[in-house]
Amino acid sequence: MMTSKQKRALQRLIFQKRDAVRARFDGRHGELTGPSTKSIGDTADEAVWNDALEMQYALDENDLAELGRLDDAERRLDDADFGVCERCGEPIEMKRLLALPETSLCFSCAEEEGVGRRQYHPHPLTAELYGIV
Repeated sequence: MMTSKQKRALQRLIFQKRDAVRARFDGRHGELTGPSTKSIGDTADEAVWNDALEMQYALDENDLAELGRLDDAERRLDDADFGVCERCGEPIEMKRLLALPETSLCFSCAEEEGVGRRQYHPHPLTAELYGIV
């Protein structure tokens, strides 16, 4: 069972991650400018422009998916089963929640699904700062 202090700390992390993703998303939309309709570009210029657009769309999709997971985590935060693995029913490790507060899988289940193979590092606002571990 997660304490209210732990939940508040995770809520702050969720807010901060969401703000960072939104800033990254918004910043990217001010960067990309295409060729002018008045300019005469060759097919190589157009190919580079199309590649840049495809990359932006892919990054946007990733950011929007992450925002969705963060919003979902915020909604689940007050549920009794927040911090409980949706697959095995065991508590999700606090170190994992600090690194990925939007996760719904414990390390073991995530690893079995092939999504937990990286090393987890708590968010820069460490657990010690909040005194929850």
